[in-house]
Amino acid sequence: MKAYFQLQFRLFNRAIQSIGMPPLLGYVALLAVFIGSSLLLFSRTELAPYLYILLALSLIGRLGEQRRNDFLQMHFPAPQYRLIRLAENGIVALPFVLFLAYKGLFLFALALPGLSALLATLKTGMRWQLSFPTPFSRRPFEFPTGFRGNILWIGAAYFLTLMAIRYDNFNLGAFSLAAIFFTCLSFYTRPEREYYVWIFHLGPRRFLWEKMKTAWLFSALLSLPVWLALAFAFPENIYILAALLVLGWFYLVAIIVAKYSAYPGEMNISHAILLVLSIYLPPVLFVLIPVYYQKSVRNLRQTLYDPN
Repeated sequence: MKAYFQLQFRLFNRAIQSIGMPPLLGYVALLAVFIGSSLLLFSRTELAPYLYILLALSLIGRLGEQRRNDFLQMHFPAPQYRLIRLAENGIVALPFVLFLAYKGLFLFALALPGLSALLATLKTGMRWQLSFPTPFSRRPFEFPTGFRGNILWIGAAYFLTLMAIRYDNFNLGAFSLAAIFFTCLSFYTRPEREYYVWIFHLGPRRFLWEKMKTAWLFSALLSLPVWLALAFAFPENIYILAALLVLGWFYLVAIIVAKYSAYPGEMNISHAILLVLSIYLPPVLFVLIPVYYQKSVRNLRQTLYDPN
């Protein structure tokens, strides 16, 4: 088990070094982003502790992905597997617990470790015995699988929308709309098999355009109930809601071209840092999108026929 964590530590350090940054500086940058984001959230809404817990559990839940845990169970006996799950969840939860304690929210700080330990016994993204229909079936690959694997988080965003309307809290409503788009962004974090690209029989530019149109359409289907409810409840903020919708579509374009700029490999930490930076400075998107788009076109030429 010790060797497993040593390997994960080395892999993480190499990911930081791959962008030309010393590991120590990378950890400092990640800590600064975490603290800055936490302070920003707590300065915007009184419901921040609940949203903070939800965010932490969302990140922890990613560690319970079915295929990942099947792999761990193949290589470790049951006692070590459980310890690994508990340790990994605890590592992710620790910075959230420390910040909650810093804010004096000791009840939340005590609850989070218990919830993370509970999630260590579960596997998310489990295979459904009964497949339910979705409006995304005709356009694989991201939205059908992403929707089924994140339906609970999408439901939670809808619930937050209802709470925002009930308590007349527009900031919470805006957060719920952003949460829908961030969930959609998570659908694009992993590359599909090359076969699922090759079958399109399109050139790289046309392929990327079709991916963008699909992302815009399906994200609109998921976000439309939230957007309409907030527009009806807070008509004075209609322009802010429209801006959030357009900005969400820009981020979808950014993650699509970032994904295929690394294809067939996975996005690395440099992609993550630049995408996070664009959240704080949206104008960065106007640089990232063209750069990643050109890289995507070059990468996709290895898989797709390009008449140009």
